[in-house]
Amino acid sequence: EEKSVYKLVGNADEPLAEKHLVIEAQVRKKEETIITVPNVYGTKQEAQYTVYSDLQEICGEPSLTLRSGNKGEYKITTCSSKSGTLNGSITFTTSKGFYVWYTIELRVKSPEEAGRLQVSTQARSAVRIQLSLANPIEEDLIFSV
Repeated sequence: EEKSVYKLVGNADEPLAEKHLVIEAQVRKKEETIITVPNVYGTKQEAQYTVYSDLQEICGEPSLTLRSGNKGEYKITTCSSKSGTLNGSITFTTSKGFYVWYTIELRVKSPEEAGRLQVSTQARSAVRIQLSLANPIEEDLIFSV
């Protein structure tokens, strides 16, 4: 009877993201998105996740509990004060260190115009208008007119 004994040594990479989520939103409007989250333990046990995201523009419950063998739905709400494309991630981590994560691309469109003013004057004559602008957030803003 012949026996072979092997000692395996390897390096594991971090797991890939479960999915890349693209969320379309508009400045100052709330947008809800549902993420389907698997149970990292499969059918063995319940998964209790702590939820973390590096994007300030999204929010949701701080934890998620899934029964064994079940997938769950996690609702995030986005609300951005600026337009543009933001990239980040959301991670669901168990107390044992197992985790599932998703990459997020948040595409925020400029807000709809609040109003329109039509100004006209005769050629080579000045015209003056007065605009009232309000800043609803605590950051300094620069308005281009």
